[in-house]
Amino acid sequence: MASMTTRDDALQFGAVDWQRLIREGVVADQHAAAIKGAEASSLEAVLGDAAAARAYAAALAAVAGGVDDGAARRYCVTKAEDVLVADGAAAAKAQLFAPGGLANFVAAAGKAARAGDAYSTRVAAAVAAALVAADAQADAGPLVAWLATQMADGTSAREAAPALAVALRAPRARAAFAAQGGVALLAARLNDAGGGAQLKYEVAFSLWCLSFEEDAPDDFVRSHAVEALCGAVAAAPREKVVRVAVTALLNAARDDAAATRMVGAGLGTTLASMASRPFADDDVKAAVGELATRVKSVSKELSTLERYAAEVASGKLRWGPVHSEAFWVEHAKAAEKDDFALVRRLVEVLSEATGDVEALAVASYDLGEIAHRHAGAKSALVKLGAKDAALKLIDHEDEDVQRRALQCVSKILLRGGSVAVGGA
Repeated sequence: MASMTTRDDALQFGAVDWQRLIREGVVADQHAAAIKGAEASSLEAVLGDAAAARAYAAALAAVAGGVDDGAARRYCVTKAEDVLVADGAAAAKAQLFAPGGLANFVAAAGKAARAGDAYSTRVAAAVAAALVAADAQADAGPLVAWLATQMADGTSAREAAPALAVALRAPRARAAFAAQGGVALLAARLNDAGGGAQLKYEVAFSLWCLSFEEDAPDDFVRSHAVEALCGAVAAAPREKVVRVAVTALLNAARDDAAATRMVGAGLGTTLASMASRPFADDDVKAAVGELATRVKSVSKELSTLERYAAEVASGKLRWGPVHSEAFWVEHAKAAEKDDFALVRRLVEVLSEATGDVEALAVASYDLGEIAHRHAGAKSALVKLGAKDAALKLIDHEDEDVQRRALQCVSKILLRGGSVAVGGA
């Protein structure tokens, strides 16, 4: 969605062919009259007249959601945004657009998105989100469903993310978005290499909003949002990103499983390196310290094998003492536990961590060591796809990944000097 439309462009009343839209029956006479009357007056004067304010808000919503004319839609969503940011109670201004206003602005956002109009998409979505946030009784479902669709499409996330960050301030919106797999969608967007600091902030802010939900820790673990947030902190971005990412993790860390994932993702090391970082906001420094204490406490309680399992679960595998011959001589049998759960996750890493060459190399090494140290596991390794996943990496562009993948396949296939065909 590439658009160079500016706010000044959108506010060109004369750029809209109102007479044509009225002739075609697209815009009702009373709506055109209300909009034209407001254009000739001041917003303060219009909002000071209760009847005029309601008529104006109704007209803006109806035209924004009902027309296919880009200029008219841009004008109306921009003017609606002006109404919502004007002086006065947010709830009272939101009520000016009821009933029907929310649905119209969701429709406007959808039409604008399909037309490739990034400006109108962003503003219409922002207006709809503001209406949801200001009215506890608003039906957030349609907006949340549309936002979820946009966040699933990485190319549309930039326009939807600001609205989502506003909408999720409402409890109903949080519950609805979480129910639609919203945590996983946000984790995926946070892992995107592109997008810039502002998008990272909006996505992390939305995860922070969701971190207050009762089921948040489970959702954060299941969707790998814990690892995504740990990665955002490790990237050492702007302070505002660190603030919301750390506080979201702090909320999730009330659950031991989530805190264990943080240990596995190497968050303790990241936070220790941030101890001397100067923060403009003392609250950020305090949150970093509190989270570091929690992660350190959980880490101390874990055995070496538990720390390894936590790292594997995180998918962020890094070379260290648990990826060595000495470790696997002692722990190879642990690969059988929970129906080869460690093996299953390592195979997933080989498929998922396409851009993380160190994780690919480490996972290949570990799978090879399991095959080498525990001959009885070779059949399971083949059945669970370890051999096939490693084979696909033999031509990887990274030489270390190539080497580790080839060694992994060799260790799986070789048994007592001969090749084990098909894992038999």
